[in-house]
Amino acid sequence: MARASLSDMMIALSQRHPDRLAVDSPTRNLTYAQFVALSSQAARELAARGIEPRMRVGIANRRNEDTLVLMCAMWMLGVVAVAMDFRTRAPERAALARDFELAAILEDRAVDAGGAYRAIVTDADWDAAVAAQPGGPVYSPPVEAPALIALTSGSSGERMGVLVDHASLYIRANMPLGLISRDQGGRMLMLGSLSFSAAMHITTAHLVHGGTVVYVPALFGVEELSRFIVEKHITSFTAVPTVMRGLLEIHRDRDTPAFPALRCLCVAGAPAAAQEKRLARKVLSASFIEVYASALTGRIAVLDVADVEAHAESVGRVIPLVNVEVVDAHGRVLPAGEPGAIRVRSPSMSTEVCGPGSLRQRGDRVADGWVHTGDVGRVDGEGFLHLLGRDSEMIIRGGENIYPAELEAVALELAGVKEAVAVGFPSERVGEEIGIFVVAEPHLAEHQLMAHFRSRLTPNKVPRTIRLVAVLHKNENNKVDYPALKKELMP
Repeated sequence: MARASLSDMMIALSQRHPDRLAVDSPTRNLTYAQFVALSSQAARELAARGIEPRMRVGIANRRNEDTLVLMCAMWMLGVVAVAMDFRTRAPERAALARDFELAAILEDRAVDAGGAYRAIVTDADWDAAVAAQPGGPVYSPPVEAPALIALTSGSSGERMGVLVDHASLYIRANMPLGLISRDQGGRMLMLGSLSFSAAMHITTAHLVHGGTVVYVPALFGVEELSRFIVEKHITSFTAVPTVMRGLLEIHRDRDTPAFPALRCLCVAGAPAAAQEKRLARKVLSASFIEVYASALTGRIAVLDVADVEAHAESVGRVIPLVNVEVVDAHGRVLPAGEPGAIRVRSPSMSTEVCGPGSLRQRGDRVADGWVHTGDVGRVDGEGFLHLLGRDSEMIIRGGENIYPAELEAVALELAGVKEAVAVGFPSERVGEEIGIFVVAEPHLAEHQLMAHFRSRLTPNKVPRTIRLVAVLHKNENNKVDYPALKKELMP
């Protein structure tokens, strides 16, 4: 697979299933043949504009369907694709171009960056130029170049680029074996932007197995989403916990699943509470699963359908072929049940990173031949992996390690709590104190939450401060912005 590319696979699929729908979106529907033809035209236009093999090129388009076509076009040329959040403003785009050595950024609307980078605007003139190019397939050149650079900042705020080659991306699409086959050839709903590595992995997995990727109109509410799943005959989709909670809210009182036609409903991207997973299996889909993954490795563990009821407190069993170790601060492997840092080796792991965050000492990183996920967890006696939080988020109160996940799980037990995030903040007396931010229904008050914590936790784990908020601070990767939350609690 050293010289094969995913675009070559798409060409093969287009020849095998030319009339099968690859993309179903509000702006365009593309069969596999049409998708390859349009990608080939875009590749020729990029080449005409001086884009060459091994170059790194950013994509900052609003529509996933356009990003997907441009990404395939880049693969046809042996170019490294860097999908970016379209909301990034000119100064940040300029910084990304500098830090990741981008030859150009494709953007669907002009941004005044003062010439800090080369912009190729994919507007109506671009469309006309692409349409004038021949549509015959463009096979990738025999060059060694990554398929993409996945941008990630984790909770550290230091942006890092993860280089993923075509072989690794293909392996990620097939791990664990059998998961994708549950919806092979089905209609997969994609909610996330392709600037998120998880969205790219899921999209790639579905396309290389001959399925249809369905995109929703922007600004969808959960009630519209619920109707869309039924009306568009969706057979699988992956949601972040926030979206899942919205669906649970409107279907909470059902006696049967709201989406019986789903072959797979997956939650990923952040931990979900045990009771939410069990409820999702009951009222949303009997095919509910949870996936734990990393931009550096792809999928690591899966909480499968049969394990949800008994092991919902975990993120599931480690995937076969993936090696997970829980280690102490000195890299020593800990016995089963003891908490520590999670490190991973996998056939799909990336070993090359770039950008400002590539030298980070905490959080997700590559060191000594292992991917260090930046997560703290434990493996129980039955082989299920439990997450306890990020190593950078662990709270040390009076010399004792306190894991935010435990406090957050307790908060989510209380009816009316929608989201909870525990953070540490400086204290002269005990080193760090505990604060917790809670998104809850209006009837819940701070004293009710405090009473609940005191009834469920030992005194040293009870939060000092409770903040009821309408929303949680999130960064551009839709991850909780811990530095911003901690700043609010600073004395």
